Amino acid sequence: MQQYTLRDVRCREDDARLVFQWRNDPVTREGSFHTGKREWTEFWPGFCDSFPEAGSPLPQFVLCDGNPVAFLRFDPPRPGAGHDELVEVSINVAPEARGRGIGVSALHLAEDYLKRFGHDAILALVKADNAVSRHVFEKAGYEATGEVGITPAGEQVPTLAIQYIRRLGSGPGAPG
Repeated sequence: MQQYTLRDVRCREDDARLVFQWRNDPVTREGSFHTGKREWTEFWPGFCDSFPEAGSPLPQFVLCDGNPVAFLRFDPPRPGAGHDELVEVSINVAPEARGRGIGVSALHLAEDYLKRFGHDAILALVKADNAVSRHVFEKAGYEATGEVGITPAGEQVPTLAIQYIRRLGSGPGAPG
């Protein structure tokens, strides 16, 4: 079985170009809420502007044998049901690495990483018609908690999404 590790993604052009390349992949765009192709001149400044404040989880590359095979981004915490503090995760597996189970392994690595920041739960929003991503989150132990409408910036019509939650503490639904 492959061993995967995490590496901080930094506000560097080489990191940004790799994320940009994966983000513009046609299969990635089809499964994303933002389906349009991005241009480098808009992506690069936004990439650096989106980095979290000090003390928050940084985006991560998932490495296999030292090579990036997936990208994880964490959006700022928001209040959740009960006393949970939800951190939203987004994942993008490199086109050449798809179909090898990397998504599930990456999500498990994300759990361990986010626990170090004291987070209680992870939120994921997946397009309802993205069967592959839904399968990955379900296989990783995420619980579907309902449907929501997501209206991406610049769009008029909401896209149906499935909301998934992965609890990180003890009790029902927690990893263990």
